[in-house]
Amino acid sequence: MKDSIRSPKGQFKKGLSGNLSGRPLGSRNKTTLACEKLLEGQSEQVTQKLLEMALQGNIHAIRMCMDRTTPAPKERSINLKLHPVAQLRDVAIQLKEIVSAVADGTITPGEGESVSRILASHAQVIEATKRVPSDEEMIAKAQLTKEYYDSIDPDIVMKKRMDDYLKFREEAEEAYARYSRNIQTGSQSEASAESPDA
Repeated sequence: MKDSIRSPKGQFKKGLSGNLSGRPLGSRNKTTLACEKLLEGQSEQVTQKLLEMALQGNIHAIRMCMDRTTPAPKERSINLKLHPVAQLRDVAIQLKEIVSAVADGTITPGEGESVSRILASHAQVIEATKRVPSDEEMIAKAQLTKEYYDSIDPDIVMKKRMDDYLKFREEAEEAYARYSRNIQTGSQSEASAESPDA
């Protein structure tokens, strides 16, 4: 039973764990709770001690203080003059400007790649919206379809279908008659070939 509910790595398969409802929302890690209990009421003293150690030159304490007060920026804002993009040709112009900015050193290649991806997504949106017909086009198409179906006489349609059916039936009967003749002539020729008089 245990093997059937666990993956080869020993983890529970999806939806088959001992706790089918999963971890309750808002529940907290036991280790975190234990650490908070230890520091309860002493966090100000610990912070003060950390600052004292940093001021005495402890590099690890300095690093901790700096990481908490001024975290390293993940990205920087760039100052590029981009024009509004309304058509696909505008995207090509923008990409040219981005390549020039990378070549000049105004932005890094990674930043240029990020902005290019944004423009590529924008181009896909422009292309997709071009393919979607406007409300007026959809209404006109629906009106034409309605007019076409309104103009068809049901009696004519039924007569055409009946004519097609009769023609098909006639062709099928002819094909069956040919098949029957072929079988009869085939069996007669076999019989004459088997007779000793021939």
